[in-house]
Amino acid sequence: MSFELRGFEGTQRRIQEIQAKLEQLNPNKRSMSSLENQFAASLQGAMKGSASKAPASLGNQLPSAPFDPVASGLINLGGDPEMSDLRTLATTIAEKHGVDPKLFQALITQESGFNPKAVSPAGALGLSQLMPKTAKSLGVTDPFNATQNLEGGAKYLAQMMKEFNGDTKLALAAYNAGPGAVRRAGGIPPFQETQDYVKKILGNLNGG
Repeated sequence: MSFELRGFEGTQRRIQEIQAKLEQLNPNKRSMSSLENQFAASLQGAMKGSASKAPASLGNQLPSAPFDPVASGLINLGGDPEMSDLRTLATTIAEKHGVDPKLFQALITQESGFNPKAVSPAGALGLSQLMPKTAKSLGVTDPFNATQNLEGGAKYLAQMMKEFNGDTKLALAAYNAGPGAVRRAGGIPPFQETQDYVKKILGNLNGG
């Protein structure tokens, strides 16, 4: 999905557009949080400029809990096998945290296949497969909330990219095995799972 403006300026423009739409629907609505605004902006393109697709009482349905577009019904995954709505959300959140959206989407594909309710045998949860302790450290209170989980995953990937000086391979290895394992190994740890993980994500990223 492409936008005329990208980065911070593009995000701000999308926020302004969706705010104007929501004010038309309900001038007395509660103020949306910055996270709600940011995702609502990303829906501008998906909604094709038509406010009629939003519930008439949208303003009164805004939750006090962190906004989850899937649970709210604003996006529908059932009829879209490519899950384009979640991919749009992942792109917006990746850009917010300075992460390559294509890299982030490839990571989510590898982690959960874009399944918001995924649970691994090791106990990793949600789209970006956050372990409970890691999720808590990233401010994620509900790992099965699509928006929260993607926020946590993008934030963690950004931290790993920064820690390993922008080295994508090492950042991905750290996301999978932990930064300590990468530091101890002086590179990608000699774990078959981690080595395959990095190769598969980079292969998907490069269309391989």
